[in-house]
Amino acid sequence: AWLSASFVLLAACGAEPANEPAPPSARVDERPVGTQDLDNAFATPPGEGIAIVNGSQAAAINVTMPDDFDSLPQNLRDELSARANAGTEAFIAAAEADQESARNEGFEFRPHALDVVWKRSGPPEGVLTGFVGTYTIYTGGAHPNLSFDKVNWDVEADQPVSFEDIFDDADA
Repeated sequence: AWLSASFVLLAACGAEPANEPAPPSARVDERPVGTQDLDNAFATPPGEGIAIVNGSQAAAINVTMPDDFDSLPQNLRDELSARANAGTEAFIAAAEADQESARNEGFEFRPHALDVVWKRSGPPEGVLTGFVGTYTIYTGGAHPNLSFDKVNWDVEADQPVSFEDIFDDADA
């Protein structure tokens, strides 16, 4: 429920003939938690993978949160959700612009895909825990691009912890 509410505003319609209903230009899915192997970001469960959407959709976004997401403190859920949602509007806008450019210049458009996976990377018990976010981004090229994010969390203070909070000289 948290994800669908976050992404309701992201669906936008492209220009389509008036006699046909306009399909959404982006598809946003909530995938079951725990579907991506952190050790191999390109590994996929049987029958899944980078989303394949029809040519009328500019983008697909899939978000997977940690298995224990519902039991995490609210502040931590908010932090992970904000990071998972960051950049999605710009991603959809870029996909729609690429789709329009392809249409105007007469070449095949390959729908874009964003797969966001957050998993716990630190111990579930103790003063500190950590999470890593893997972002697989496909924009029509030969292969997807991959980036990462991390959250170190102070369980007792219920807030993120930066390297500067832990080390006197973060540059050392």
